[in-house]
Amino acid sequence: MIDNPEDVQSVKDALKELESLRTALEEVDEFYETAEDQYYTIRSALKGLIYKWNEETGEFEGDPNPYRQEEEDEKLEKAIDRKWEEDD
Repeated sequence: MIDNPEDVQSVKDALKELESLRTALEEVDEFYETAEDQYYTIRSALKGLIYKWNEETGEFEGDPNPYRQEEEDEKLEKAIDRKWEEDD
């Protein structure tokens, strides 16, 4: 059981963020057609959530975004561009 009010609030905040992530993933499922596109979008969303948590808590020493991978971000951008081109 968590007794510290700050810890309780941290857990509540994390649950809110996870709910936002769930909503975003539902939208992703409707937006992207290929499994690869979904994979990169989900991975990017999870890394973003980890980064946000590390940045807001200040508990991480060193780079708060150790999961940053520009190559993955480029793949995601290409997938989004491809989807927009198909819709035009």
